[in-house]
Order: sequence, then structure tokens, then C-alpha cells
Amino acid sequence: RIAVFWDWMSLFQEHNPSGRTDAQAASFKRALKSINVWYASATTMVWRLTKLPPAPRPGHDIKPYELRGWCFFELAVGEMITAGGCVLDLGLAVEADGTCFDASRFLGGGYGGGWVAAKDDPMGASQPTVAKTCSQQRKFPIGAAAFSDALDGKGADGQARVFTNGADAEFVKGKYADTFTAVVAG
Repeated sequence: RIAVFWDWMSLFQEHNPSGRTDAQAASFKRALKSINVWYASATTMVWRLTKLPPAPRPGHDIKPYELRGWCFFELAVGEMITAGGCVLDLGLAVEADGTCFDASRFLGGGYGGGWVAAKDDPMGASQPTVAKTCSQQRKFPIGAAAFSDALDGKGADGQARVFTNGADAEFVKGKYADTFTAVVAG
């Protein structure tokens, strides 16, 4: 079985040009109660889209990924217990101009490569793959107080994370603390 949850597209957003019905708002609130489960799971593959395509639509949030509050939460929770090879940064498969790598880059001369190398592929270890290109060593989980400080701009980089809805900051701090206690400290 497989399930795909792409947070922005899987949840009814408040700032949708056509608005949000009461039922959609209720669905959104229900989803927030367990949103951390998708990211803080040893059996989940997390794909982060950390770079924007060239010329995003007008009004699109163009702040860097790591400075957006919800993205910072997803990054931190996604790296708590998920294996390093299962946390992919698709932004690493993007050229300097913002365009995606050409697929031929992952098809080592017509043999091997692709998304991942097959376990029985004798050349698998030497072939380029999207998974190899986009996976990074995950960071050690940060505690709830350090996470809150980083959101507020009191972390090592001194840059506050921004939310479209400022009220989300306190909710995210609490959700992170609960998640950290449940999967790391618990």
C-alpha cells in the first residue's frame, strides 16, 4: 500500500482564491491534529521541495524554504526518526537557474540509474539516481526549546521563521514539542 500526502495540495488552504467551505475548514483542522505523523515516522519517505521553480506566480511565498515556519517544522520533524536515505531534498536536483535536472542525468549512459538503483543491479552502486542526488545525512533532532528559539530567531542563524498566519507559530511550537516527546524523548 502507498499513500501520498503533499501538505500544501492535500489540505484545503485558507488563502485559496475560491475560499474554503465550512466542511473544508473542518477537514483542515482535523488534519492538523495528526499532521506530524506523516513526517515523524520511520516508515515514511519525506520529499522536500526546497527550491521554487523559476518565476513563481504573483503573490507566491518566495521566502527561502528554511525561513518559512511550516517548512522548518516539516524539516525538523521529518528528520527526527526517518532514515537519512528516506528524506529527500528535491531542491538538490535543480539547476542554478531553478529548472529541474534533465532526466538523462540519472540514466547513466542508458544503463542503470533512474529513481533508485535496483537491488539486483550489478552497476547500481555506481549509477546516478535521484535518491542518491537528493538524500542528505539527517541532522540530530533538536529539543523543543531549541526549536522554539529557532522559530523566534534566537537560534544559531539568528533568523526568525515566518508564517503566513502568525497565529500558527504557537501551534507549531506545541506540535513540535509533543512530537519530540512522543518519538525521541518518550
